[in-house]
Amino acid sequence: MRLFYFIFLSAVACSFYSIGQQKQNPILERSASIRASNEKTPSVLNRIGQAAGFSFSYNSAIIDSNQEISIDATNQTVRSILNEIFNGSMNYKEKGNYLILTRSAPAPVKNNIVVVIINGYVQDESTGDKISNASVYDKLTLTSAVTDDFGYFKLKIEKKTDSISLSVSKKNYRDTLVSITAPSNQYLTISINPIKKDTFEIAAQTKSVDTVSIIKKEILSFPYESEPNVQNISDTLHELVQVSFLPFLGTNGRLSGNIVNDYSINIFGGYSLGNTRNRIGLFSSISIGAM
Repeated sequence: MRLFYFIFLSAVACSFYSIGQQKQNPILERSASIRASNEKTPSVLNRIGQAAGFSFSYNSAIIDSNQEISIDATNQTVRSILNEIFNGSMNYKEKGNYLILTRSAPAPVKNNIVVVIINGYVQDESTGDKISNASVYDKLTLTSAVTDDFGYFKLKIEKKTDSISLSVSKKNYRDTLVSITAPSNQYLTISINPIKKDTFEIAAQTKSVDTVSIIKKEILSFPYESEPNVQNISDTLHELVQVSFLPFLGTNGRLSGNIVNDYSINIFGGYSLGNTRNRIGLFSSISIGAM
């Protein structure tokens, strides 16, 4: 009998500890498991809230109470489960221990320019673990994001073309390219492969590296060397002009340290991988591979 009580109390303690750990995470990053077959939407949402220890808040007019949902999710984030249910048609906002749902507005189109929201997670292909500080970027628009502590990213891309090519880079992982053909909001889980140590060493011995990359890797004490994009991205990008107010606050955004510009105009400060022609800095201007 004592053994039974010990096992019971241990299970209860573990349960409370797990709930406590869950509540330390943002609501959207808490894990939940749910299985439903042709169950009404409000009921499914209630069960998700109970499983992850929070409550939903929404206007009943935006939820079809008669809609039936079938879902089988095991140990998935709340964000992933909701995106599977609503397919990107809802926005989520956390306030206290409430998750507020609002209807997403359609992507605006102006002068043939489509505004697309792309969000999701970057994970390790081998383990499934989410990867923080990974670089996700579009080379054409120079729109970029760095994944947070939970491996989540969000990009707002304005483009005229129907297709988008997202590059994903992370130090010690293989560069990955994701092609998106539908000009609409997207939720993605992107898996990237780690570089095995022996493969990396062989590549380092045989692959030639351009001078700019060598300079970039060798100046370890450089002020912005710890910037995730500088660490992750080996590509050298090119732009005609950069206009910068402060380092990483300008037309090249957080990709500044990966771009060689023909011309660079810096107001209070600027940062780039290099300049092939003229650089004007009213107060300061930094290039790690100036040409």
